[in-house]
Amino acid sequence: MPGEVRLEPIVALTDAPTADENHAIGSGLARFNEQPSGLRSGRPLAVVVRDPQTKQPVGGLTGRTSLGVLFIDLFFLPDDLRGHGLGSRLLQLAEEEARQRGCISAVLSTLLSRRGATRTTRDRLLRGAVGFAVLLGACATANTPQQDLAYERWGKCNAPYVQLQWIDLDGRITFRYSTEGGRQDVLRCLADAGRGGPPLPDAVGMRPPSGP
Repeated sequence: MPGEVRLEPIVALTDAPTADENHAIGSGLARFNEQPSGLRSGRPLAVVVRDPQTKQPVGGLTGRTSLGVLFIDLFFLPDDLRGHGLGSRLLQLAEEEARQRGCISAVLSTLLSRRGATRTTRDRLLRGAVGFAVLLGACATANTPQQDLAYERWGKCNAPYVQLQWIDLDGRITFRYSTEGGRQDVLRCLADAGRGGPPLPDAVGMRPPSGP
């Protein structure tokens, strides 16, 4: 209304958000993502490891499926359970569930630590279509809608001769390539994947670092 005074929102930084605050942010983001795509997002997913004697949880992975992408936010196993294939089993269970939910790509965000950070550098392909990208040193945070869309398109174009580096907040994909032909193939695939959909910034191909 004319003459109405607009009050400034209150902004506060906290390390202990309440359940109501988390819900307001999460549900708002879900509604925002649903508007352009018509897809509901943010369904949780977890694979829990329990002690066989106490039945208490000791590790596992947690994440969510959103807009056709599996996001693994937390992934931990204690020292005595590492190195025996259990981590791969957890990832496989999560991938199988993601496929059932219609996901076409997956992203594991992990922090590098002095001990035991998961450093899976291979590309895992789910039924030949889902690329498993590992973002080393990236904090697990909620993605922008443009990033979610970019991960979805990258999952259709991932190949053994290219490697995803990062995706900017605006959805720009940066990847490394080994041959010029491979770079052109990926750029054409991304253009085809985006045809008829929301536009994203042009992808950037980077040559691998040259040796000494």
